[in-house]
Amino acid sequence: MRLISGSLLVASSLLAVSQAQAQQCVVPHTLVNGQVADATEVMDNFNAVAACVENTTTHEGTPNAGEIAVFDSATGITGGNLTGDVTTSGSTATTLTDTGVVPGSYASPNIIVDSKGRITSATNSSGGGGGGGGSFYEAPPRDIPSLANFTWLNQGSSVAADTGNGLVMTADVDGEIHGLMQAAPTSSTYDVFMRVDQTAGYTNISTSYYSYPLILLRNSQSGRLLNVYLGHYRSSRDRTWVTGIRRWATPTSYSAEGVPARYLAGNTRWVRVNVSGDTVTLFVSPNGYHWIEIGAESISAFLTASGGSLDEIGFGLMAGSASFSTAVFQQFGTNPP
Repeated sequence: MRLISGSLLVASSLLAVSQAQAQQCVVPHTLVNGQVADATEVMDNFNAVAACVENTTTHEGTPNAGEIAVFDSATGITGGNLTGDVTTSGSTATTLTDTGVVPGSYASPNIIVDSKGRITSATNSSGGGGGGGGSFYEAPPRDIPSLANFTWLNQGSSVAADTGNGLVMTADVDGEIHGLMQAAPTSSTYDVFMRVDQTAGYTNISTSYYSYPLILLRNSQSGRLLNVYLGHYRSSRDRTWVTGIRRWATPTSYSAEGVPARYLAGNTRWVRVNVSGDTVTLFVSPNGYHWIEIGAESISAFLTASGGSLDEIGFGLMAGSASFSTAVFQQFGTNPP
């Protein structure tokens, strides 16, 4: 009887340990004090408690004080740190990832906000002033394109050359896309900025029907493109600025409208495309500081619908009528003006 009592005491102790660390363990047999117990039933109870304790969640090693509890197995907890936009390092004090924006006050700021709602770029608008602020001033180009950094897409007899005023391109007048391409950023969120001058001593593309400077987003695997255009549209009565996004199966084969044409008032020379996850959003600006959102296009709806990815960006021309096929690109890149 003493042996049985001792066994019951050990079983009770193990059960107490398991209760302190996890849910209550269940034993198959009930042993009544003062009555003879079957040894097999006692061992069954021991085995049940042992199995319960083995499945109890316990700490691994010796976590440091202040560390965050992290499951490293089905039943093991160890110390760890937060990673990502908010991090920790051996304590519960958190650190917010630096966005690179300089702290301070900005006059009529030009800002870029990422997909998580964080400001990732902020610059002062030139001049400031009341009433219209930077609307009377234009941003200087930051990324003047250089021919050596691009490769031709559907060149044909089109030509391009670096000048002190930007990169001048003259395209075939055939209704096809002729462009210069480079690898797209690897980030899932980025902006592309373009400024085009259609009158700076060059043949005026703005008097042409459907002849536009372009930002090009391409899937090199399928050959599909999103053609982000900006230019004048000439009607029988007058000319007005127009922009939108068109889908092209290849540089020579138009497919469909992505973002329908939007007609704009005033002189608009700046185009911005924001790529964020599966969405391309089009903006235009008269000065590179103040941006007007035009519309958005799903990347997977057409560009990557048959596989591949958005892996190339570039700029170019689509010239639809004779004699008006030259423009100068004074900005193309991912840096805001």
